[in-house]
Amino acid sequence: MALTQSSIKSEERSLGQILSDGRPLRVPTYQRNFSWGKAQITDLWDDIQRILYDSPDNYFLGSMVFIQREGNSLDVVDGQQRLATVSLLLAAIRDGFIVANDSARAQHVESRFLCSRDLKSMEAAPKLSLNEMDNNLYWQIIDSKTDYIELSKIARNKEMLESNRLMAQAYVFFYDNTKKGSTAFTNTTFLTTLVEYITNSISCIQVVTSNEESAYVLFETR
Repeated sequence: MALTQSSIKSEERSLGQILSDGRPLRVPTYQRNFSWGKAQITDLWDDIQRILYDSPDNYFLGSMVFIQREGNSLDVVDGQQRLATVSLLLAAIRDGFIVANDSARAQHVESRFLCSRDLKSMEAAPKLSLNEMDNNLYWQIIDSKTDYIELSKIARNKEMLESNRLMAQAYVFFYDNTKKGSTAFTNTTFLTTLVEYITNSISCIQVVTSNEESAYVLFETR
């Protein structure tokens, strides 16, 4: 299939721009479950820490491919592991702000990058939705309905669905490391700097097309 310039839009954007531009991001049901384990999340955390302290340069996270759907939503064809993992990290930082009694910054992180809330009902709508197998637990984490203690139990429970266990392990890893880096969440400057870096200095090439066939050609040839 030949791709025309008019059929795709490609631009470099920060993760913060992608998560906060108002278009819901949805992982289709046929996409694989969450699969990032300790090696991937540790690599991401180490990269963030190294560049945060040793270099002011941006961190490039590769390309992500999306299909534009009716209602202004985007299906995530490629990039769901990275987006979900970064969202879990931001949720852990949000919860660190809550522990620090910094509700203003916690609310800022949540409303800008994780979910929006209806003014009257206060029902939350996620910025990112995962597939059917993972979305329930993911949403409990993003909406603060499952706490660290419960997630620690899920992370150790070998009877849980593996992808759910991996998500819980990722959250616990990020919570523990942000707690350590912020001296038990007393150093909110560390948390603020971390949020700013993740959302402003980590970027990717966002590729958006309205044509499903072209999206998968792009995914296969990236």
